[in-house]
Amino acid sequence: TPDHVNRLQGLVSVAPGREPGWLATSSSGKFLYVANHKSANISVFVIDPATGRLGSVPGSPFDVEGGVWIVAVNPGGGILSATDLRTSSVTELHIDAGSGALELSLQQ
Repeated sequence: TPDHVNRLQGLVSVAPGREPGWLATSSSGKFLYVANHKSANISVFVIDPATGRLGSVPGSPFDVEGGVWIVAVNPGGGILSATDLRTSSVTELHIDAGSGALELSLQQ
């Protein structure tokens, strides 16, 4: 395992999310979203602007119906799209601007 991965794992855990595979940041730069492939959920972390350290967000990880392989935040910052490549489905989740928490919005 590369040294930078070991340092990151020492700072923060995506548990109970398993097999993190895709990252996205909020448009504000305050939050990090992690697609956990194996556990089919999304871990959310708050980013400390002074240190870059990651902190927990209440309710994380957030469940996604089906699975999640890719996450992306829309340019306006209010919606996170979670794509499941196995089923070609896209689930949209509302992003709470204050906490970074996710709420199911729409599934296509």
